[in-house]
Amino acid sequence: MNRKFVLLLLTLVVSIVLIGCGGDDEYDKEAGVYELYSLEGDINISMFSSFEVTLTKKGNYTSIAKTTNNQTIEETGTYEIDGKKIIFTSIVDDEEVVETYDYIDGEIIMDTSLEGISIIAKFAKKGTKEIEDPETKLLGVYKLYSMQGDLSLSMYKYYDIELKKGGNFTLKAAYTANSQTYEASGTYTIENGKINLVTDAGGTKVTETYDYINGEIVMDADVMGISFIAKFKR
Repeated sequence: MNRKFVLLLLTLVVSIVLIGCGGDDEYDKEAGVYELYSLEGDINISMFSSFEVTLTKKGNYTSIAKTTNNQTIEETGTYEIDGKKIIFTSIVDDEEVVETYDYIDGEIIMDTSLEGISIIAKFAKKGTKEIEDPETKLLGVYKLYSMQGDLSLSMYKYYDIELKKGGNFTLKAAYTANSQTYEASGTYTIENGKINLVTDAGGTKVTETYDYINGEIVMDADVMGISFIAKFKR
């Protein structure tokens, strides 16, 4: 048999073996659809109706994020897993973009900061984790613990704001100087670092907007010439 033909045949056999043993099974264990189940930081998980990252066995990925205002953000590329790191490579505006995140216990963990926005996003294989209810993380009784300005903390026996399921809230306060108490109730929304408290005053809706930062309500207000900064936490 011609030596050149034998070498060509061996090369062909080796190629077939490599193709058969590699490729599809390179990331057999890691492949699957990962869904966002937890999001902490400057973005609330309620912004997304779904956010999924699909890893194929061959090392390709597709990321599709759908927002509650009907926007869809899609990204494709390749990935590789090196120990406890997952490296995504994509092409954006004809430039290669490489992003490295943690891959721990079968989960993708994106701890990142971009243009001043910091997040910790956690993805697990679809159906293995219960997706967080963003409202649950907000619920509870927020108690006044700091007062600066023209008012003082000692003026109050208590000053509580309770955020309830379904977007309702109650506010209760009592003063130390007398037996006077104050109560109010209404609805609330939290978005973009702000909390909006809406009450009904004699048939007129009144909206008060304060900061909601790191799980605290911060009232930086000026009412009838009285300025104060009140801070509430659970």
